[in-house]
Formats: sequence, C-alpha cells, structure tokens
Amino acid sequence: MNKYIITTLLSCFFIVFGFCQEDIEKAMIPNIYPVSPNAASLGKYGTYPVNKNNGIPNISIPLYTIKQGDLEVPISLSYHASGIKVNEIASSVGLGWTLNAGGAIVHNIKGIEDFKERNDNSLYKEQGRLPNLENATFNQLYFQYMYGVSLGYSDTGFDEHIYNFNGYSGKFFLDNEEEIVITNRDPLKIEYSPYKKLNNSVDFQKSSTKITDSKGNQYYFGITSRGENINEITDILNDESKLNQNTKDPFVSSSPLTEIISSDRKDTIRFTYNDNEYQPDVDNIGEIYYSRGDVEYLKESITTPYSKIKEKVLSEIHFGKGKVKFINEFDRLDSGSSKLKEIQVLNNSNKIIERIKINTNYFDREGGVNSIFPRQDKTIPHNYTSRYDNKKSLKLESIEIGINAQPKKYQFEYNSKKLPIRTTNKQDYWGYANDYSGKGFLDKQELLLATWEGLAVIKQKFYKGEGSRESNEDFMKAAVLEKIIYPTGGYTFFDFEANKYESVLTDYQKFSKSIYAYGFYTNGDSPGINAGRRVEESFEIPNYEKAVNVKLDIGFSNAINGNPSPANSYISTEGFGTIIGTEGCNNIKQVRGPHEGDRWPSRNYIFNNLKVCQSNLKLVAQEYGVGSDGAGGNPFVSGRVSWEIPIERKEILSMGGLRIKTIKNYDYNNRLLTTKRFNYLKYNVLFPKKQSYLLYVGHQEYYNKISTTPLVPLGLDVSAPIEYIEIEEFDLDRSNNSKGKLVSYYVPTQLDTNYPQDHFKSIGNCGFYHHLGDFYCGGPDWIDHKVFNWDKGHLKREEQYKLNKSKQYILSSKIDNEYIELNLKKYHSNNILTVMPLHSSGITPGADGCGHENPWGTCSQKQGRHVYSMSHFTVGKIALSKTKETLYDDNGENPIITEKEYKYDHPNHFLTETKIKTSDDKEKVEKIFYPDKVDQLSGYTLEEKNTIKKMILLHQIGIPIQKEQYKDLIKLSQTRTLFKEIKENVILPKAIQQAKGLGTLETKLTYDKYDTKGNVLQYHTEDGLYTSIIWGYNGQYPVAKVEGAIYDEISSYANNIGSLRAGVPKAMVTTYTYEPLVGVTSITDPNGQVQRFEYDEFNRLKRIKDHTGKVLKAYDYQYKTQE
Repeated sequence: MNKYIITTLLSCFFIVFGFCQEDIEKAMIPNIYPVSPNAASLGKYGTYPVNKNNGIPNISIPLYTIKQGDLEVPISLSYHASGIKVNEIASSVGLGWTLNAGGAIVHNIKGIEDFKERNDNSLYKEQGRLPNLENATFNQLYFQYMYGVSLGYSDTGFDEHIYNFNGYSGKFFLDNEEEIVITNRDPLKIEYSPYKKLNNSVDFQKSSTKITDSKGNQYYFGITSRGENINEITDILNDESKLNQNTKDPFVSSSPLTEIISSDRKDTIRFTYNDNEYQPDVDNIGEIYYSRGDVEYLKESITTPYSKIKEKVLSEIHFGKGKVKFINEFDRLDSGSSKLKEIQVLNNSNKIIERIKINTNYFDREGGVNSIFPRQDKTIPHNYTSRYDNKKSLKLESIEIGINAQPKKYQFEYNSKKLPIRTTNKQDYWGYANDYSGKGFLDKQELLLATWEGLAVIKQKFYKGEGSRESNEDFMKAAVLEKIIYPTGGYTFFDFEANKYESVLTDYQKFSKSIYAYGFYTNGDSPGINAGRRVEESFEIPNYEKAVNVKLDIGFSNAINGNPSPANSYISTEGFGTIIGTEGCNNIKQVRGPHEGDRWPSRNYIFNNLKVCQSNLKLVAQEYGVGSDGAGGNPFVSGRVSWEIPIERKEILSMGGLRIKTIKNYDYNNRLLTTKRFNYLKYNVLFPKKQSYLLYVGHQEYYNKISTTPLVPLGLDVSAPIEYIEIEEFDLDRSNNSKGKLVSYYVPTQLDTNYPQDHFKSIGNCGFYHHLGDFYCGGPDWIDHKVFNWDKGHLKREEQYKLNKSKQYILSSKIDNEYIELNLKKYHSNNILTVMPLHSSGITPGADGCGHENPWGTCSQKQGRHVYSMSHFTVGKIALSKTKETLYDDNGENPIITEKEYKYDHPNHFLTETKIKTSDDKEKVEKIFYPDKVDQLSGYTLEEKNTIKKMILLHQIGIPIQKEQYKDLIKLSQTRTLFKEIKENVILPKAIQQAKGLGTLETKLTYDKYDTKGNVLQYHTEDGLYTSIIWGYNGQYPVAKVEGAIYDEISSYANNIGSLRAGVPKAMVTTYTYEPLVGVTSITDPNGQVQRFEYDEFNRLKRIKDHTGKVLKAYDYQYKTQE
C-alpha cells in the first residue's frame, strides 16, 4: 500500500490543464515528491452503488492496486448479483465471483474465422465474405453461398473479439472492408495478427493483439513484446474415444493480457501464466424434436462438443517495485479448471508485504433431469456421464487480508435453497432455476402439421412438449449472495427479487351450439313410407372476429334399409370456413354420412380451426331415407359447434434474473443502521421469453423440427433481459423512517432489430415446396435481438426529494440530461436455414446428392432448399450533450438553474468544449485542443509541430496540448504544453506556457533533463530557480529534492546522499527514505529536521515521530458505517 504521492510529469501536465482546481502557477511544479502520509482511509462499509437501470448492485472487494508510475492495475473480487444460471460453471474464486486482475480478449468465433485467408470467389470479391441478401435473386453465386453455409464453407456473421482490461471493455470485429471496427467507438488502436495454418499445423506464435490507448500506453495480449506465446487454445475433439484427434483446427479461444508498457516507455507491468490442460464436460443445453404431428421420429440433445482446453492460469504480475503472486490449486471437484488459494504481494527483496487468503468450499446441487439423447452425427453417446461432479459448484466462503496471525476477515453467506444439478432441465427461458420437476426442456408449443390431400396442403394444429420454462422467484434466488460480514462483526444484507414485467394473459370463455335430427318408420314395420327430419338452427356470435378454436363435431349413427343413392343424411353450415385450400370463407356444404350397400354405418367427423366469417350463423341437420324403403333403426345425425372467446387480463410475472429490493446494514450487535429500498416503476423488456422454437423441414412429406434453443444467435450484450427506466430509491434510517428519495429516469434502449423478426425469405419460388406458401418460404416468427452496452443505461433525469415537516416529499433538486449520437454505422449478418430431408437412417442435412464442389449443376431447380433473413446492428457512441441542474428552496420553489453544454469536435469524440451558463446569464467556456488540431494553432516551431504530429503516430491522441478559458465571450487565459522526443518514440513534456487574456504565451516551466527511464532530473521556473532530483531504489522513488542547484552539481552524490547537504551548502535539500510498497519512512527537511513514519501489520500509518522519537500523532482504525 503506497503512502506517498508520486505522479509523473504527464500527470502534472493534466493538472495544468484543469484536472485540479489549484492555482495554475502552483500546479505547474511537478508533484513527484512524497509528503507526510495521511491515515489510511478505510471508507464506509456497506456502501454498494446500484446500477438502477438493471437493478444490480456493484458488489466489489478491492484487494490490492499495483501502482507503477502512470500505470495502475487494480486487483479485486466482484460479484455479479443477477442470479446464478443452472449451467453456470464457477470461476477460480467461486460461483458468481470474478477475479479482476489484468484482462483478456475472448475470441467468439462465429462460423469461419474472419481473419483467416479465404478462397477467392466472385461473390466474395463483389460483396465481401457476408453478402447483402436484401435483394438476392436465384442465381449460382447466391445459391452456392447459401449451400456453402449449410456445409460450413461460407460465413454468416462477424466474429466477436471481446476485450476487458484496465477500465476498457467492449468488442471489435473485422468488417467486409477488412477494417477493424470497435462497437462502442473506444479511442483504441487495435493491431490484431491472427494465427495461420502451415502444412497442416497451426502456428499460434503468429496470433497476437496489441492495443494502444489514447495516452499511448501499450497492452499486449496473447504474446509478449518479446514474442513469447501466451494464448489459450481450444481443441474440438471428434469423440470421447479419440481424445487425441481433432475434428477441426484448434483455435485461440482467449488471449490473456501479457504486458503493459507506459507511453513514456518508463514503466512495464508483466503478467505470467501457468498451463493447465483439461477436458470440460459435454453439457446438455437443450433438445431437438423431429415429429410429424403427434408421431415423434427422433429426439436428440443440443450439447456442447467434446473439447480440450489449454488454459492459461495467472501466476504472477511483475512490476518495477515488486510482484504479485497468485497461488493456484488444481484439485477441484466440479471442473478441471484452477482454484485460487492465495494472493501474495512481495517487494523486490521477496518480502511479503500483503497476503490475501481465498477460502472456498462447495455448493451442493440437487434436482432436475439430465437425459442426453444420442446425436445423429454419433458424437454424443446415449450413456455419456459427466467427467466432473455436476452436483457441486465451487463456493467462496471468506477472504482473509493481512500477514499477521489475526488478518481482516470478510465472510460471505448465500441463499440456502439448492441449485439444480448442472445441465438439467430445471431452468426457465433465460437459464435460471425454476420449480419444474418433469422431463424434457421443451414446454408446451402450439404447432402446425402440414399434410398432402391431392394438390392441397392441409395444415392443422397440434401440441408438443411437456416441460416448463416459466420463471420462479424462490428458485431463482438459489445460492445467491445475501450477506457480507465485515471484520468488525457488522454486516450487509441483500434482499433480491425476480425481475418483473406486466404480461397480457388470455383466458377463454367457451360456447357451443348443438343440433340433432333423426329418422323413423311412420307405419310400424311396413316399409315403403319414408320419413325423417330436417332441423335448422340460426344463432349469433356477437364478437365473431375474436372467436378462436372453432370446432365442428359431426356424428352419424348406424342406419338400415333405405336407398343408398343419394344418401340424404348430412350436416351443413353457413358463415363458417375451413383453413383448407383457400383463404376465404369456404362453407362446409353437406357433410354426408358413409354408406355400404344398403347400410349407413356410424361415423364421426371433426373439423378443427374453422373460420367464423360473419356474426349470423346457421347449422343444418337432416336425416331421412328415400325410395321404397324408409330409414330403419331410428338413425340420427348430430352436429355441435364449439368456440372460445379470448378475454385478456394483465398480470405481473417474473422473468429471468434478479434485481435488488433492499440493502440493509447492521452493526456487530445486529442493530439495524440504514436501509436502501428500491421500487421499479417502469421497464423495457430487452429479451422476452418467446424464442425460435419452430422450423418446417422436409422432402416429399413435411416434418417439424422443434428446438428448445433459438434457431439463430440472439446476439445479446446485456447483463439482464430487462431494463428499468423509472426507479425510486429510498433512504431509511434505523427506525425504517424515510429520509428522502431519489427518482431516476433512463433513456429506453432501442432494439436494433425488427421484433418479432420478419418471416424468412427464399431466393426463388420455393421450388418443389411452393404449395406450402408462406408456411415454408416465410418460416416462423423468431427473435433476433441486437442490444449493445454502448447504447444502454443513459440517465435521462434524476430528481432528489426530501421530507418536510408534514412528511411530504418536496423536490429539492433535479438533473436533466440530453445525449447525442456519434459516428453511427449499421452492419448486417445473414441467417440461413436449410431444408433437411428425412431418410431412413435419420434426418441428415445435405444428403440429396448435391456436392459442395459443384452443387449448381445438380441442384439448380431447388430454389427453396434454403431460406434466409438478415439481421442488422449498429455501432456508435452516445455522448452527453447537455445537462441542466436545478436547485430548489425548502418549499420546492425558486429554482436556480445551471446549464452545461458539451461538444466533441474530435475524430475519436474527446470532449473539446464545455459551456456553463448560470441563472444570472453568466457564461463560462473551456476549450480543449488535442494533437489533431496542431495545424490550427499558431506559435509552434516546425520541430515542436512535428513532435506533436509524431504523438498522433504513437496514438497519443487523447493528451491535451492546449486549453483556453473564456467568460462571457472574453478570453481569460491560455495554457499550452510543448513536447520533445527524448529518445526514439518517447515523447515527454518540454515546457509549459501560459498567457493571460489576449497576451503572448510565456514559458512558465521548463523540463531541462530526463534520465533514460523518463524520470525528470532537472526543471526550472521562469524566475530562474533550478530544482534537481536524485532517484533511488532502482529509479522507483525520488530520494532527494535539491532547490537551487543544477543536476550536474549533485549527480555525483547519487550513491552518497549523506554528503549531499555539505556538497551544495547554498541549496535547499530535502531527502526521503522508503519501505518499498508500503510508504515513505522518513522525510528530512532543509533544516535537517526528521519526521519518521511507522506502519501497522496492515501497512496503514500507525505513528508519526519527530527526530527525538517523540510521538507527534497516533492512529487507531475503526470502521464507519454509511450513516
């Protein structure tokens, strides 16, 4: 824990440009010297900010921060409190927890790897690897592209490369123009070198990513600056019996952060890793059913493939002042991955400065059914068993911080309900635990069966599935973190609830109308006299447009005698239509009973899903015989029409994921101290429960493929399926009385898609399948959401209320925000679905004799073999353009308004102007200029201008070079920093200039000399006072500041600081000593007076003594609550 202030000259430059409110003259002096360390601030326990847009608290425990010059690497544990998904695998620090220490790039390969070399073809040349199918026609190029997709030779979407490091998080991809696109427009320079396949082997040494931030700091991933390969490799295996054989090339699944190099090349932080190779379990993540009506032909599991992972496990972080060591174990029961046991911080003498112990155990899981059905490709056997214990998950129980016998201990308690066993079906649509106890993943689905009848296609409804994917709040809370106990004995309790939304549910009111007719002999046993009955019933359905599930049941009883031709027993209707053949109101005309010779056997008919075409309806029944014989056996005919009218009602339902309800803080005596309570008033659903469940497939008969997972990737980039756009936050005291409330309003996220997505299209007329019309060519509705974090979570308004004496909420202040969209661009991906004909050996795609090499010659008539749709997504940046802050008096009146406007006139959208306007019409403006504007600024020499242009080449684009202040359009001041290249590609400040009003720039501070590490050795102010610095501890700490001497006069004393004062008697000398990674241990001022500093076992300042040993100050540390 550093107890000194050491800021590089670049930071000094930021202070000069307004990052500090100090007087600019004082701010120019480099702030690189240690001062008397203040007592370590513990902060307040129980303070957890909540992202109210998604209802998730930020639960983070800082462990240690590496500080090396300008570079910082914070190490912490964070908990994602949205709930635990059933299939979630615990990280190295426990289920739900993440170790934040460095970073990585995760490569999400979608189909064919984008950075790989590809075959040359005309369509690729014309439109890139993702052709635009907006106006696709049936020709050879488009057909071969779609056919190539079905065989894995063509691509449909961009790969995602997801980065997370040092405060940056986002995605990049390679577009159709072979340019790297950063989705959130982070001002980063990304240089990506993919691996290449050479002679049937993969050269992973060529795979690396170098990212340069806007200050010029460089981050290496997957490979070090010295060429050492540190990539995580995944092999996709053929099957369990061939663990050493691959079905495809191994690929880089993750590239860990290996090195950070500061922009001045002074400081480097290196990350080293251990290897850990293991085979993850094959996870059952869903099911596919193939059926024709109620007849199920085939069921197979949707599983993750057999794979082998060559994991990189963080071992050490090296920096100039020491290292951080991560001690891992590899004996987990639930996974072959690593388990973090301890973190140690050591100085360069290998002395342990800090120790963090990670104490873990296991959650027990129970419940759920896990049946893995064989896959048609034979890669997953029916009797597959897990390699690891799916009934357990690694659990973080506590952490202990400190190197003595009584470390600070943080303990964690979780919801006692047990999670279901991993990969079982006891989960809702979003993957969270529910209370389902049956079999199968598929819940009840209403489907259509398509069958032939002559040249017509009959489509009837049927139902499939017996599972339940509905959410259950109690089960969703299983194993979620509920309590953090602090070293003092106090604790914080988190009360979660399920995400909620209002759904329109439908109940059905049932109605029916029946009719009955019969025939009989009129003269006893004598034949020859015919008799019977014709019955006609008229009735009305007032809301006939709403009628659903309309059904006609017809029954004919057995009849004897009578003339079979014509048979005059029938049922007919008026006002009804069938769904067979035409779309109009095709009335059912005289459905007659069957006959066999002189008999009419009994028979029943059922017509489902009839149309109701008008409100006034008629049902007719007739039963009689003709000819010399009458109807015998008292025959009858019956008809019954039934229908349902839907009645809508609203109901609040749970959906996947948790949101925070209350956060309560208690002291060590279990006394309630404070409460925060959240009410979620309005919401925006980002990921509804409807998914892609249905695809029609077939050859000469039509079959259904029913999947429990979406047919196309959803592309979600959000942490919750819902966002909240109006939220109340209440602060309650220990008596649960409100102290006020904060109401927050957010801008609703716009879904970057059509919802629900349009039906699929075909490049032709559906060929052989045209009879199915839109049921095949169109396909089902499905959801294709593209939601990106760059366009999410923007605060629109915030209102602060206080309680008056009458216990009424009075508005005390509010903030209104407006935003601007910057650099938006739309991209697309393609969704290709392929017909799969049924064969006796099973359903096999592509088994129709059409080869990939030349499919056009044999398949040119099969335009309908593929259907497609396009997805669109937008990349860009949302920036704050205006803020209006309003303050009110105690009565909520007499507003005082301050308005701020922001401009971003920069290619990378840095803030370039801030305008502040107050209620009295006063206006202040601050303008910031970056290296891209150097040609627009006057007064530079050619060398100074070229140096700044070199900064652009080094991607030091975010460093301000000039700043101007205005008041009511009058220029107040101008400050400029000049730069020089002290060695190749190392650019540092040369001087700081200042002008008042419209005056000429004058040099106020000059940096005269740097050492080879970029440490300043000498500077002087405009009055000619020179200050020199001696650096010690291998150039890490300033050990002497000498005012009134140039560096050449003192450099010989670098190894003999004790003689320095005598060597330059007219100078003012201040010297410093340190315990590395702890803090300054003594400061000797120019008068020779010494202050000494002592630290406790937690590296906190304990005592300050003078040169006689007298205690000047002593510190005792106690935690403070958030009251």
